[in-house]
Amino acid sequence: MISREGVIAVHVGAGYHAPSKEADYNQACKLACARGIEMLQSRSSSLATLVAVMKILEDDPFTNSGTGSNLTFHGTVECDASIMDGKTRLSASVGALQGVKNPIEAAHCLLKEQMKGKMPLGRVPPW
Repeated sequence: MISREGVIAVHVGAGYHAPSKEADYNQACKLACARGIEMLQSRSSSLATLVAVMKILEDDPFTNSGTGSNLTFHGTVECDASIMDGKTRLSASVGALQGVKNPIEAAHCLLKEQMKGKMPLGRVPPW
């Protein structure tokens, strides 16, 4: 029998985190990791699991991602996200997105387009 053990590690984003909110940060991480474990144990793909875990963190107001992102100097939210697939060695990322609830979905969409091969506008995947 093949052993399928692994690790799910998450964090609440870069920057300052108030010590008074540590319990909230821990709760967000626990919830995201529990969902990831549940999905992997039910044989969901690693990419689907990654997107679901990241959406939990992006939707949490206590993390520095998505909904809870730190504001720019202009008072707006700009989000980044990246995703990588170990099987295909492809990756995709988005940066400084505004008005997008879950930037990980945008990055995932770009990754899926790369997996199709030739990309629009004559772009080619980086391999």
